[in-house]
Amino acid sequence: MRPGIAQDSELLKRLPELFKELRSELPFSDLMNLVEKFGGTRVYIPRRPTKDSAVASVLAPQSFQALCRQRGGDQILIPRAAALRRAIRDQAVLAALRQGKTYREVALAFDMTQRNVYRIAKVGAGHSTKDSTT
Repeated sequence: MRPGIAQDSELLKRLPELFKELRSELPFSDLMNLVEKFGGTRVYIPRRPTKDSAVASVLAPQSFQALCRQRGGDQILIPRAAALRRAIRDQAVLAALRQGKTYREVALAFDMTQRNVYRIAKVGAGHSTKDSTT
């Protein structure tokens, strides 16, 4: 579950500069697809959209065309966006706790330790959570 980035000021603070430049042209989900596939590396954006471009494989066709128009011919560094990805994950963890899931269930669902779930819950204090040691 990805929160509405436009309304969440905490997430907006964590947007990498490239996202700030491209978010008027590309949907947030496509930006995250770029991060998941190419985060931390440079990718070439062709001047004209081609099916054999690696970038085309992770973007919606209209997003790929928009990216080619805006940045075609450039090599762009795709950020890892670690802080943003953590913030999104933490929001999802808090939402799961608010829905009544136990710390153990959340830890297993998000492939993390219960200690990390406790830490996220503590930082997000003020949200009602179901405390369970199981």
